Amino acid sequence: MKDGFVHALRAAAALVALVLCAFAQSAEPRVTAKLSTGVAKLGEQITLQVIAENVADATLVPPSAIEGLRVGAFSGPFRESSTTFSGGRVVQYLALTWNAAIRPEKTGEFTIPPLSVKIGNRVAQTAALSLTVVADLQGEDLGFIQVIPSSKRVIDGQPFSVEVRFGWDARRTRFNYAILSLPWWRQLEGTVENALAPSGRPPSDVYAFIDNERFEGIEEIEPTTLRGTTFRTFRMVKSFTPTRAGQLELSTSSLEFGRVVAREDFFAFRQSLERAEQFFARGEPLSIEVVPLPESGRPFDFGGAVGTFSVKAGAEPRDVTAGDSIKFKVEWTGAGNLEFFEAPDPEHQEAFKGFRVYGKTETKSVDRRVVVYDLAPLESTLQAIPPLEMPVFDPEAMRYVRLATPPITIHVRPLKDAKTLEAEGSAERSARDLVDIDARAEASESLPRVPGEVLLGALVLAPALALGVRARVRRRGDPNAPAEKRRRKARRQLERELASAADARGRFEAFCEFLGARTRESREAWIGRRFERGAQGGVPGLATPLAPELERELERELASLEHAAWSGEARETDRGRLLALADRLIAGGL
Repeated sequence: MKDGFVHALRAAAALVALVLCAFAQSAEPRVTAKLSTGVAKLGEQITLQVIAENVADATLVPPSAIEGLRVGAFSGPFRESSTTFSGGRVVQYLALTWNAAIRPEKTGEFTIPPLSVKIGNRVAQTAALSLTVVADLQGEDLGFIQVIPSSKRVIDGQPFSVEVRFGWDARRTRFNYAILSLPWWRQLEGTVENALAPSGRPPSDVYAFIDNERFEGIEEIEPTTLRGTTFRTFRMVKSFTPTRAGQLELSTSSLEFGRVVAREDFFAFRQSLERAEQFFARGEPLSIEVVPLPESGRPFDFGGAVGTFSVKAGAEPRDVTAGDSIKFKVEWTGAGNLEFFEAPDPEHQEAFKGFRVYGKTETKSVDRRVVVYDLAPLESTLQAIPPLEMPVFDPEAMRYVRLATPPITIHVRPLKDAKTLEAEGSAERSARDLVDIDARAEASESLPRVPGEVLLGALVLAPALALGVRARVRRRGDPNAPAEKRRRKARRQLERELASAADARGRFEAFCEFLGARTRESREAWIGRRFERGAQGGVPGLATPLAPELERELERELASLEHAAWSGEARETDRGRLLALADRLIAGGL
């Protein structure tokens, strides 16, 4: 018996180790590189940083020499790891970081090639980086750039926005281009990016780029007065949700601006725009502190909701027979992590003990969360759907509060020839749930004896198995899950792939990849797809059907792209039109 107990404990420990190892390695390794600034003065020292996330061990391959740049030896790796409980889930962060000093030895534009990091038996590479070195930052009086966060201190799980404002002296009417160097724009470590509705139309007389890629998401706002000068002003906004506590570093942002003369090839920036006047301005780096959710006062049923929310509810139908379905619709709106928290379950609230919950459907966006519960009243004595409660951490009040829907009056008629509908789980329903099948176990003359060691081992392993299953199930709601990350990045990925597509087929496949990511399908699912007309609409897999005119536009565009891809026609596709259609599809529910 003693030996069996020891073996069972060893098996449980091994299983727990395997579960934790699988959980720690569930996120894909990611390697990134960034510069402390994208525009530097001659002789100024800047920092090159390489970060390998979700890996326990890796080796940085020393880069080759870059003419005109003196790259110092890399220090590191510096290890950072943390495990936190956020939004009802365990979040483990692990990263290795290397740093090197770079000192420019001449002016010009430099490309730092991709850096390689060995992770086990494979090699991962960072993206290439661009660096502009100038003799002096002429232009501080003619232009400006500001990075303005909605708050410099946020709670883990609390969405925040970062607004970039920039511009130039309004009297310089011939200035017509801006290149923004924003090292944190594409990826801000420790966050997930929130989708935002497209901003206003970009100005037609200004070429705008982020890291030398054309960017359409700027809008012109009212002029700004700084230092006694009136500046023509533009803005763009990003929204993020932090996934762990700590400091978020937004390194120095830079602006190159002036006047260019356009040539025929509009989309290839380096070949098509010739600088006639060139100036530079830089903004200040900043940090945003992410503080963990307080343990004190945290409700036992807290599902990770962080923000300032309001809630409303409705129900249809409200005049039913006991056992009939009622669609109980609850809508939360406001500023917070509406896409990520765990919606409350009526079955876990005492007030709903008179109802059976058959399931729910959900739709999510950055500013709205709607859950429709399928309820059935069990007794004719019920007169209302009770308040549905949800605990929320209010970052403005810095405390946990409970939101509750208002009670909704209903009328429940009794079943014909019955006084009440039996609650689920009663003995008779369990034994004879199907009238023509006897669900009771047949008697057996003798049952096999289970050894005590096996029973003890099963009891010890059960918690570890439950932990593993729970971790895997909870990951389905993790905003870092691959499918959700792919969906959020679909619009930005489409913009990059369209810019690099060499032919019509490449553009067609890029658009199909965007559609597949937004509908959580593969790219191939959209190649050759034909829409079905009828009550179900033409695009399956959407919580909110597309408007008919938008659906027809999507069908026409897909047919046109497909024809160009497979017919061999040398036909140019308007990249701006595809991106605009993508924005309308996202706004329409895709």
